[in-house]
Amino acid sequence: MIWNQYRKKELKEKQKKCKEEDYLCRGHILNALEYTVYNAYRNISTAKELWIALDNKYHIKEASNQKFLIDNSMDYKTSKSNSVMTQVHELLNIISDLKVAGVNLDESFLVGVIISKLPSSWNGYKKNSNMMKRSIL
Repeated sequence: MIWNQYRKKELKEKQKKCKEEDYLCRGHILNALEYTVYNAYRNISTAKELWIALDNKYHIKEASNQKFLIDNSMDYKTSKSNSVMTQVHELLNIISDLKVAGVNLDESFLVGVIISKLPSSWNGYKKNSNMMKRSIL
C-alpha cells in the first residue's frame, strides 16, 4: 500500500515536471516566431503539437531547400545603407546555411562570390584581387 502511494506521488511529480517543461518549450518556440505567425499558432496547447504544426507548414524538401539557398546566395545584393561587415556576415550566414543543407562549394568560388557582391566603392579591391588570383594561377 505504501509502495503504491509512493509510486503515485512520484508519477504526479514527473507529470508536473513534464508539464512545466512543455510550457517552457512551447513558450520558447512561440517567442521565436514573427508576430503574425505567433498569432496563427498561439492557441496550440503543447510544444509537440506546435512543433509538428510548424514543421508541416514550413518544412521545405531538401532539394528545394538547396535550390532556394543557392538562389538566395546568387541573388544577394549589397547596399550602401548597411556596413560592409554586416553584409559580409549575412553572406557568411547564407554560406553556412548552404553547408548545413549539404551544398559543398569550392572555397575559391565562395571567395569570388563574396568579392563580386562588394559595393561599387570597392572596385579597386575587386580588380586587385582578380590580378592576384591570375598571378597565383
